[in-house]
Amino acid sequence: MDFPEAYELADLGGIKRDLEWVVTVGIKYDAVWANHDFFILEALSTAIIIMYGRANVKGVRRIIPHEMIKSLSLEQQKDHKYFMDLRDKFIAHSVNDFEECYCVAAIKNVQSSNPEFDQVNIQLHRIIALSVGDIKKIVSLAEILIEKIESLIKSEKYRVTDIAKKIPMNDLVNNKFPSAKSTIETAGKQRRKRIS
Repeated sequence: MDFPEAYELADLGGIKRDLEWVVTVGIKYDAVWANHDFFILEALSTAIIIMYGRANVKGVRRIIPHEMIKSLSLEQQKDHKYFMDLRDKFIAHSVNDFEECYCVAAIKNVQSSNPEFDQVNIQLHRIIALSVGDIKKIVSLAEILIEKIESLIKSEKYRVTDIAKKIPMNDLVNNKFPSAKSTIETAGKQRRKRIS
């Protein structure tokens, strides 16, 4: 159904799906942690932060309402800010407090009376992966937000259903079943118009 009144409901469904993904992958994180495969842990940590952030960063799609974040406990709001800072200042941007990269001079025989310059090295210190405790926090946040989003979906679904019932059946059929390519192009164009 490609009418503007349905966009909000569709957006809420997308937000819920992203948060469910965070929960599903977060639950599997423990098993990966036990194997100490830090490349996989880094990839999963990055993906979890990105998916959580998608629900909270403006773009074409609607985001989690600010009031919903404000309704969380102070501890949960602090956790939310931490994960969003990780997304904004570490994952999305490379110069930040979560990562340090600098050059050092390597000196031979530094304790001797005649130290010598050896070479320049690059030192990199950064977060590699989220801890199991952090994963539990982000999963808990996602589960709480899913509940709140489901409540919005329920009320929004009633509103969109009332609108859809008033649309002539022929129009519903024509708008609901175009070719897959047409649906993707139309949805993208409509949404771009909406945020312009």
